[in-house]
Amino acid sequence: MLSSTVLTGVVVLLVLLIVLGAVTCVFLKRHEKREIVLHKVERLLESCGGQVDGLDRHGLTPLMRALATSDDFLTVEELLKRGADPDRCNASGCTPMMMAADLDRASCIASLIRGGANDQARDPSGRTALMRAVLAHNPVSVGQFVLGATSLNAQDPDGNTALMLAVLIGQIDSVRVLLDTEGRGARCEPIDVTLTNEQGLTALDMAEQRGLSEIAGLLRR
Repeated sequence: MLSSTVLTGVVVLLVLLIVLGAVTCVFLKRHEKREIVLHKVERLLESCGGQVDGLDRHGLTPLMRALATSDDFLTVEELLKRGADPDRCNASGCTPMMMAADLDRASCIASLIRGGANDQARDPSGRTALMRAVLAHNPVSVGQFVLGATSLNAQDPDGNTALMLAVLIGQIDSVRVLLDTEGRGARCEPIDVTLTNEQGLTALDMAEQRGLSEIAGLLRR
């Protein structure tokens, strides 16, 4: 019979082999994922003349094309590392961040913010990407702006903030997210519920006018 010392050694060796196998598996998966990302980036660049800010036949850069297809933040980050301009506008005057807001690419929004994209840029209607996320009914994306945007209180040409727009369309989930800046550990300034639009109305005034009692209750807290 094997001694207890030998048995202990065998058990330790088996454990080490299992751990090594698990680590190797993780490494290979990461390497495989990295290769997939690099291959995808090369295809995106190829479709735009090999230039990181080149345009395809639809007037889209590789970064815009990446956002149009999926919420693949790894590809977005790789393009940003290669010098992609996060603030370049498409033919409609929209930045990649605005596209991400419209399409609910929440992970990509976080990557764009970290990559230095201007979250206060305006579309031709004078609205920010955050406002567009609200109007697109994308509260998860709104949450990414709450965590990283430079300001949540920007106003459109009518004086409406993202919070006011959320009230106007009855988007209670976005209202909750916007109000919960402290609970989410946000770095930006808190929402200013006292701001008024061009009609002199606050977000609470709007909620009360529309009979949105639940939203009004949130705004009174």
